Amino acid sequence: MPRSRSAARRTRPRRRSDQAQLSLTAKSKARAFPAAVKKRPAANASKVRLHQSNGSELQTPPVRRIPWWVFPEHERAIAPSDSDGSARAVGSPSPGQSLMPPPAPPSRITIWISGGFAFPQVTRPVFAPYSPGMTIRQALARTGLIAFGPEGYMIAVSGVPVGGRVNARIQYNGYVVPAAMLDAPAEPNSTMLVELFYINADNF
Repeated sequence: MPRSRSAARRTRPRRRSDQAQLSLTAKSKARAFPAAVKKRPAANASKVRLHQSNGSELQTPPVRRIPWWVFPEHERAIAPSDSDGSARAVGSPSPGQSLMPPPAPPSRITIWISGGFAFPQVTRPVFAPYSPGMTIRQALARTGLIAFGPEGYMIAVSGVPVGGRVNARIQYNGYVVPAAMLDAPAEPNSTMLVELFYINADNF
């Protein structure tokens, strides 16, 4: 029994010496060939992650210039100037081409007719189209509601003859127009007020 224990004790130091030799050889190889030794990545090394869009970033579409033929003719106006300071036209075919001004709105004469208690059906505003050389009498005739005779007296209301029983008080741009001045020229975009009334109260 004592011999076996001593043999076991003798073999143990030999194993330790073998392990020490193996570790020494590994260290010597690492020093001689450092590139052959694989290094493990550190635990706290930063990881490279690809950027993934979550849809919050909105991409603005490119701005495209609208062709000049898309705009109607009356909407082609002058836009703010370019970076070089020269004025440009919205949708103009070429920067150097001159633009025609938009057409002016049609001229007209506004006529307010007040029929009162006698003719309430004709109480309304009427817009008579203006033409060069038009007179006040012609503007009133274009309403189709009232008509005056040669002497300036009213002869019909809504196409119905009144026989001199109805008269009218006419104001042109705030001024009273007598019957003798109905042939005076009218101006574009002017305003007239016509008030109808009976001449004799007994016939009302």
